[in-house]
Amino acid sequence: MIHFPRGGRRWRLAVLAAAGAMLLAACAGPAGTSASATISPASGQKLAGFSGNTGTPSALPTARPGMSGMPMSAAPSAAARPVSADAVTILNFAFGPQVITVKAGTTVHWTNRDTEAHTVTSNTGAFGSPVLQPGASYSFTFAKPGTYHYHCSIHPFMTGMVMVS
Repeated sequence: MIHFPRGGRRWRLAVLAAAGAMLLAACAGPAGTSASATISPASGQKLAGFSGNTGTPSALPTARPGMSGMPMSAAPSAAARPVSADAVTILNFAFGPQVITVKAGTTVHWTNRDTEAHTVTSNTGAFGSPVLQPGASYSFTFAKPGTYHYHCSIHPFMTGMVMVS
């Protein structure tokens, strides 16, 4: 512990403020960019996860398998426009088309064309598939008009919607 002279509280606050400012300056870099792009080890060793001292990071052996390429946003795509269809493909950690329109009584078919397992799970519990391994399918008949939001329970950022008229 550092011993501060008389008036120690003011000194302590000044030291903490200076340390915080130095930390922010070290992390922010020019124009608010991340400093991680310019970090290089002093010993000349390669940074963990990098094939060299610059460039794109390679997968670390401790990374979760099959998680690369997954988008990190849970928000639905702004460009998702309703498509009249009764089939949805699961590919690249997404439902496509993301929003479909059908008439009441239509059976919608989901097929997992991804390399990972997924589910088709209604946000309200109206329907739900078992875990769909790659190549597996699930179907559900929409008897009543309404808007049905769904997601993958394994990857909750994967969302879709069925609009039934």
